[in-house]
This record gives sequence, structure tokens and C-alpha cells, in this order.
Amino acid sequence: MSKKTNKRKGKSPNNSGRSNRSSKRSAAAQSPLTNLLAESTKGLSVTNLSAFTTQITMLSDWHIGTGAGRPGDIDRLVQRDQDGLPYIPAKTLTGIWRDACEVVAWGLDNGGELGAWGQWVKYLFGDQPALEKSAVLGSPQAAALSIRGAYLHQDLKAAIANKSPADQTRLKEALTFVKPGISIDPDTGCAKEDFLRFEEMVRAGTVLIADCQLDLNSLNGLNDEQQKAACALLVAGSCFIERIGGKRRRGAGHCVVTLQKISPDPWLDWLEQNTQPPNLPPEPDAAAPANWHQYEVDQSSAWIAVPLKITAQSPLIIASRTIGNVVETLDYIPGTHLLRLIVRKLKSTGVDLSGAISHGDLIVTNATLSVEGQRGRPIPYALFGEKLGGGLGKDQKVYNRFAESEPGKLLGI
Repeated sequence: MSKKTNKRKGKSPNNSGRSNRSSKRSAAAQSPLTNLLAESTKGLSVTNLSAFTTQITMLSDWHIGTGAGRPGDIDRLVQRDQDGLPYIPAKTLTGIWRDACEVVAWGLDNGGELGAWGQWVKYLFGDQPALEKSAVLGSPQAAALSIRGAYLHQDLKAAIANKSPADQTRLKEALTFVKPGISIDPDTGCAKEDFLRFEEMVRAGTVLIADCQLDLNSLNGLNDEQQKAACALLVAGSCFIERIGGKRRRGAGHCVVTLQKISPDPWLDWLEQNTQPPNLPPEPDAAAPANWHQYEVDQSSAWIAVPLKITAQSPLIIASRTIGNVVETLDYIPGTHLLRLIVRKLKSTGVDLSGAISHGDLIVTNATLSVEGQRGRPIPYALFGEKLGGGLGKDQKVYNRFAESEPGKLLGI
């Protein structure tokens, strides 16, 4: 635990807040433990963390790359959002936050691989099937924590959008700069020939905001102590995040992560006084087993279609295949991805459709793109253009095989 205490002192984003810790400890010696816990969590109810905002302040230049460059100019470009501004993808922020929570859990578990606190990390961030050494038989455990990407503040975005197009371009370019780099020959200690590269970096001082949501009202619910354990571990993990992005070991990506309107000290005090976490809530399947015999099939009933509209709040990735460092996505959401979410949501309202699924009386189809308010449907590749001088991009020499003859037949060939 000494490692955790030293880390907290060195990671302090607010020295004035830490200076009050000695007075808190002296007060704790004069009052019962119950009074200390009541005082430390006063005004910081767990429900306030069900939806919260995280601020990432970059203290040094940083780089989160796309994995590609601009030929003849820059070898590594930074990722940008739909407005052309740098941002931190949700996957990157979630991964670095999980690593920090694993460090906290490792210390609380006295170096155990997957102790009691390690199980809470798994509960917060979900399973990692790709890291399993043996075959994965069951469904992965969903994460209780949802983290969105970290973007520049909306006020700053609005201020840039109100400028002229030329000024917008200059302001966006001012956020980044190009940094030259070389490769060192390990034998000579000198720079290698023909290894000069240029990397795009985002300037220090950038402040980004990420919306987060902690599901404290799962199917089985969490009691008060379980909610406090989940929140305390999450807050402690945020204090351990020091760097993010590429070149972290070379000075880049130094940052401070804070949970807005939430003071970390009371939660860290609670964590110090509760080194043994409460038991995890039971898994949904184990807590409420499906009764397959209560469902009766009505052979005379007709199918009823219930439309489900999905509005993407952020970009979706339904991986189809991976080529190098590029993940290709499907242009639809498979029904199998939606089935579990629908059943879980309905079960929380007291409706159990497990029997209907087993009998084939509940089917969730693929979610396709909406076209003028109607469900889009896949169609064959019926459009084609001539190789030379044709195509949709040139808006000429495009043919529809459903309505037109082959080009050769049109020419009488």
C-alpha cells in the first residue's frame, strides 16, 4: 500500500486539496470510524456518478495517430473528429483508464493476479476475450462503465465555427505542428541514413471533455457498499492516469484527468478505510434463470413486427475483418448483436422473453440504414460504369443492369 500512497502524492492535481489530508487524519483519530466515513462521503452520493464528465488536460504535446500519413509530407497524422479537430477516441481513453484501475487493484490485492479488486475492474470495464488463453465458451461480460470520446469543448468548437473558412483553417492548423524525428543506429549511436520522419503533434495545453456513464442500476442492482466500491475504484484509477497516446515514454502525452464536480479525496479516504471490497453482484443469468416451461406457443397467432429505431450518438464499428491496422466495418448491425441487449432491457422491466427465443417466436433482424424514413434493404450490385471515362464520380456512362441492356448490346456489338 505504500506504493499507492506515494503515487497519490506525486499525482496530485491540486496541492491545496492534499494539504488538508493531515487535518482529516487528526480528526479521524478523535472521532469514530463511522463518523469519518459519513463525513468523507458527504455530498458525494453515488448517484451523482451515474452520468459524469471527465476532463483531460494535456500538459505536454501529444499524438494519437491514425496509423497513416500524407505521402511526401507527414509520416504520421493525428486523429481528428468530424469537425477536423484533434480528439481522444473512446477506445484509447477506456484502455488507459482500465490500465490505471488495474494498477490500483493490483496494489489493493497485494500483488494478486485477479483478486477481489481485480474482479471489480472486470465488472467496471467488462471482459477481454482477446486476451483469454483458453477457449471462451460463454458470452463476454458487458462493461458497467461507458466512456465516450474526449473532444474539445463545445464553446471552443462554436467559436471556431463562427469564423470565416480561411480563419477556421488557420485556427485548426494552429492546434498542431510537425515534429521531425530520426532513428538511432544501436551499433554506432548515430542517426541512420534515410530515416528522417515527420510526425504531427497536438500542442500542450489542450483541454478535452469526455462524457461517461456508470450503470449503477443493473439488472440485479447494487447495494450501497457495492456502489461505493465501484465509484472509489474508478476515481482512484483516474488519479493514476499520467500519460496517454503515442511516445508516452519520450515525454509526450503527459496529462491530468479529473472528474468534474467530484473531489477525489473523500473517495480515496473511503478506499483506504475499506481495503476489502464487498462481493460482486451475481451475474444476470445466475440471478434470474430463465423458466423455459412457462412459455406456451399459440399456433393461431400471427407475426407482429415492432420497428426499432436506432440513432447512433457516436460512430459505430461492427468489425467484419482486419487488414493490417485497419478494421473494416459492416454497414449494418447484425440482429444477433441486438438480441441480447433487447432481452436484457425487457427483463429489467419484468418481461422475460427467453422462452420465445428458444421456440423461435422472437426474431431480431439486421438493422440497416434508414432511407427517407424507411428501412433500407440490401440490393445486388446492379450499377456499374465503364472503366475509361465513366463511373458515378464522373456522373456518366453508368448502367443499371435491372433496367438497361449491357453496353455491348446498346452499341450493337
